[in-house]
Amino acid sequence: MPSFLDYQEEARKRTRIFVALYLLCLVGIVAVLGMLALAVTAMLENGDLASLTSAFAWENADVALATGGIALAIIGLATLVRSNQLSGGGGKVAESLGGRLVDGRTRDMQELRLLNIVEEMAIAARIPVPAVYVLDGERGVNAFAAGTSPDNAAVAVTRGALENLTREELQCVIGHEFSHILNGDMRLNIRMLGSIFGLLCIAILGRIAMRIAIRLPGLRSRRSNGKESGGIYAVALAFLVGGLALWLLGQIGVLFGRILQSVISRQREYLADASAVQFTRNPAGMASALKTIGAVSRHAALDAPHAGEVAHMLFASGGGLSSLFATHPPLVSRIRRFEPGFDGNFDESRAALDRRLAAARAAAEAERRTEDDGEVLRTTLLGAFARRAAASLPGTPPPLPPSAAFTALPAAAFASLRNPAAAPAVLCGALLAEDGDGFARQLAALRGASETARFPGLAADASLWRGRLRPLPLRERLALCEIAASSLRVEPEETRRDLASLLHTLVADDGLVSPFEFAVEQLFRNRLLPLPVPAAEPTHRLAEPARTALHALAAFGAADDPSCAAALVAGLATLPESFRINPNEPPGPVPTLRQFSAALDQLRALSPADKKGFLAACSATVRADGILTDDESVVLSAIADTVGAAGWTPPT
Repeated sequence: MPSFLDYQEEARKRTRIFVALYLLCLVGIVAVLGMLALAVTAMLENGDLASLTSAFAWENADVALATGGIALAIIGLATLVRSNQLSGGGGKVAESLGGRLVDGRTRDMQELRLLNIVEEMAIAARIPVPAVYVLDGERGVNAFAAGTSPDNAAVAVTRGALENLTREELQCVIGHEFSHILNGDMRLNIRMLGSIFGLLCIAILGRIAMRIAIRLPGLRSRRSNGKESGGIYAVALAFLVGGLALWLLGQIGVLFGRILQSVISRQREYLADASAVQFTRNPAGMASALKTIGAVSRHAALDAPHAGEVAHMLFASGGGLSSLFATHPPLVSRIRRFEPGFDGNFDESRAALDRRLAAARAAAEAERRTEDDGEVLRTTLLGAFARRAAASLPGTPPPLPPSAAFTALPAAAFASLRNPAAAPAVLCGALLAEDGDGFARQLAALRGASETARFPGLAADASLWRGRLRPLPLRERLALCEIAASSLRVEPEETRRDLASLLHTLVADDGLVSPFEFAVEQLFRNRLLPLPVPAAEPTHRLAEPARTALHALAAFGAADDPSCAAALVAGLATLPESFRINPNEPPGPVPTLRQFSAALDQLRALSPADKKGFLAACSATVRADGILTDDESVVLSAIADTVGAAGWTPPT
């Protein structure tokens, strides 16, 4: 069965197709603009188009080239500016549509339910918890995921979706958006946004030129007193004709871009629907969510001015149920994928929605009085662990029930995971060692940090979390650290860097770096101090970092040097041929953790296909002794996360 890395590779191919067709469109626009410039020149110099001969065109080729060059510069600059605006992460896109970042300490029960779902789905998919936004002014039922990578992704949901969808339906919608994150659709979406904006700028310039033509003083003078002003009139006419042509070309370019959007997006929506069902194990919930969109009076429509730009990113078509250049398959077709007998009538769904909303309004006040934020979080996380978190992706081991220690955690402890002031204690507590000299050194470092204004009371709180976390299995510990780390993204960079330095000190001070400590430090750095995405590199140039990483991984789980060497050979032999590595080459000294981490950073430049091959080699390395321990599983997750393949799970 294809993995999300295979789908990412497919998305890269689609990106190349989009770029090729987009460049073809640019060539056509530049050629037409060149001819238009020659025509305007002929009119200005000779008063008619009869002089536009091949000889005239050759003599004035510099005019055509200059016009084409200026057009390319404008389109390219506009595309770069727009892409740069969106490269800061999915939050930029959400905010441009009026989105509001949901505070983890919210008391709004609809928003709290949304946060719970996003967190449990992130844990199930083994990816960073994305930022969560609500589009308060949008009453249609819709959602989207945006960003350039899982590390800076954001999920935005309309207020209409929060009010009209049940928990199961909303879970399916979020699962659909998580598929876009995992399958590499977001980067292509951002590229399409920037490219279409560049084409739109040509239409905007045309509109400006037409306004100039209308407002030229000579033309106004002629209208007011009838005096002829031939020269100005010719200039005005040239501006008018040129502006109209620019506007038409820009509109045609945007139309072409929209067609590309629709062609590329439609099949990705079917894939995302299927992946959402894979995440949630709930095809009925997906069908019900789509039916609710059909039942709501505004369907999925968005009112934001820039909604058309993000049409291909939405859960459902933001322009209604159908459109000439729809970026989504018809709603009924999507429903029939999960309910083949659906007849396209939404009356029953509309009646069920009315009953549900009436019951929800009647129970809302009592629910506000009795609901406990922390208890809700704990319950949903238990649901994720017990029902589907470990069984949501191909190749994942069977689900295990949560530990008794996990269920015994106080509700207030779960609530503090979302509090940026309390979250550092969770991460520090997870790294504290058993009693001994190492623990004493760690405690001294925490006491020093507690005396600063940035981390007051950290030593006592971290010690409390140490006691809470130590009985938990590693996977549950790491899940709680993931949620705590996600709450810290709102903190200033200086605070995050100080905390990263403190975490590194705690890892080093106990004298032994465990696989879990390595995973927590990598998790925090990847989430809150991410490196820029490196330029793509030929696979064979990354052979040495791959060898370094596999050697360090082999040393993590090996009892002695022969075991380490055997594990390394097993991993190197599994690497794809594109790495051009000799598995029998002498291994050399074991790399340090700093070298291990640096090698993983370099391997982020691999293509999705080669990342898949490298991660398979990592799995072969740790399985060389025939078993996969919890420590090794945690390290494998940290490796996948660092190289840009969050969500990958070891094959069974």
